[in-house]
Amino acid sequence: MKIIVSFVLALTGIFSATAQKVEIKKDIVYFNENAILKYDKINAGEISFYSLSGDETLYYRYFPGRPGVNPVPEYFALNFVSSHIKIETTDLGRIASLGIKNAMEKLIAWLVKEKVICADGSVDLLRLNAFYEKYNEMIPNK
Repeated sequence: MKIIVSFVLALTGIFSATAQKVEIKKDIVYFNENAILKYDKINAGEISFYSLSGDETLYYRYFPGRPGVNPVPEYFALNFVSSHIKIETTDLGRIASLGIKNAMEKLIAWLVKEKVICADGSVDLLRLNAFYEKYNEMIPNK
């Protein structure tokens, strides 16, 4: 029994030590308590992320969708400005949250998990291309 308890405690320690925490405080994005990006909320549907040196890295924009004759689904776009890559996806569940700040924390955590954004806030172009292939959708009737 002691062996099982010790094993469970060891696994818990390993998983908590490798947990990745993204937090936005005072317009700075922190990853594991280290500042990696600047955050600028333009409005509820548009947010820009900048490197700590001030270069725009990522522009997020939400599109609510449109019913009717030419319907458009609800989606969001991620424009990696310096890399000239734009990703559009209807996968809103990945960042769904009660508030925009929490949604953006989930977005950055997702990009960190996919290794698109590195621990220093830089963008890994090879991982970004793989992310594009994996998640980009052709949004009809935009």
